[in-house]
Amino acid sequence: MKKDKRKEFLGWIIVAGCFLLYAASPGLIINMASIFFKSVCEDLKVDRVDVSFAYTLLSLSQLITAPIIGHLMATQKKIWVLMIMGVSVVAASIFGLSLTSSMSMFYFFSVVIGLFHGLASSTAISYFISNWFGDHWSFAYGVALTGSGFASLMLSPVLGKIIENYSWRAGYRASAIIYMIMTVPVIVGILRKYSSKNDNQNKKIDSDGKAFANNKLIRSEVFKTTTFWFLFVASFCTSMSCMGTQQHFVPYLTDIGYSASDATLFFSLMMGIMIFGKILLGVLFEKKGICYTLIFGFCLIISAIFALLHAEKTFVVWIFIVFFGLGNAMQTVPLAILVRTYFGRKNFTAVQGVAIIGQNLGMALGTTVSGVAFDLIGSYLFIWKLYIVLCALALLFHMGTYLCYKRDKWLLNSP
Repeated sequence: MKKDKRKEFLGWIIVAGCFLLYAASPGLIINMASIFFKSVCEDLKVDRVDVSFAYTLLSLSQLITAPIIGHLMATQKKIWVLMIMGVSVVAASIFGLSLTSSMSMFYFFSVVIGLFHGLASSTAISYFISNWFGDHWSFAYGVALTGSGFASLMLSPVLGKIIENYSWRAGYRASAIIYMIMTVPVIVGILRKYSSKNDNQNKKIDSDGKAFANNKLIRSEVFKTTTFWFLFVASFCTSMSCMGTQQHFVPYLTDIGYSASDATLFFSLMMGIMIFGKILLGVLFEKKGICYTLIFGFCLIISAIFALLHAEKTFVVWIFIVFFGLGNAMQTVPLAILVRTYFGRKNFTAVQGVAIIGQNLGMALGTTVSGVAFDLIGSYLFIWKLYIVLCALALLFHMGTYLCYKRDKWLLNSP
């Protein structure tokens, strides 16, 4: 009994460490992007689409290393050494952003961040947590992912004040320091010490009584299934819609008459509510199942973006903040949970490393497409309507994924 309690306690220490990692990346790196947009544009005398493209490059560069990171997580023992290297390069690059005098330098540092920050982001987090939790890993994973919302809630007002009182360059320098403080102690003090203590990836028994080790599909066969590619497309549409909305929410509010401080406050509250959204989705996946959770989540996102079309009224902004804050978790929480549900633990991180490409690609295009739409049309209204359609399309693909999984389940779990 004492041994079980100790194991559970250590498991939640791992969750706490992963919480801080996700607060740093993407919480600090990606979620904070919108509060820098206008200041960078005004100082470097560029358009919003130019700055948006930097974050597109950041997300696209993740596509190169995501499969490699997934493979490393599945094969290497001293993952923490690679993670230290990754976070050190990322922190130096964030600091480098503050030294840029042209967009070419800004783009260079953004690409470097994208190449390395995945070593301490969602794939790594799903790897550590999946080694500690069995049937109840969805809840633990959701708790860990609340770190990004917590970082946005706590740090966006702080960084906003630094940008307002000093400069955007000072904001990036502060971000680099905060990033190192949030990552290095966790990797060295927690993940290095405890990550391998419960490495039972091929031994755990799922709730249906089947050992995940019995899964006969190898990684190359997984990529040939309709289930995988439907999930890939659904993840792409979801992340494009959510990230495109999230990253341009603050500029949109300031364009329609809200002050920069009010817009930043609204953004901070929205990301704070996302903390509860991620926990809620984790619980729903465990208690209510896949279909119910997906329908609930997409109804929240679609309702929120529709409300954004009428954001001149303050009470409508509050509706958006609550609905989108809860629903925005759909771009991060479901993917790892669905990958493990559909394909089991065998090659989990390797499959996750490829599946996450769709999510990163959507994030990359969403930020830029919103910027391009604004520069061409002079308004965000068209792109908000497009994102509503994309969310509906994502839900359809998710339902198709689930049906394909049910059809092929006899193959995926055959002894």
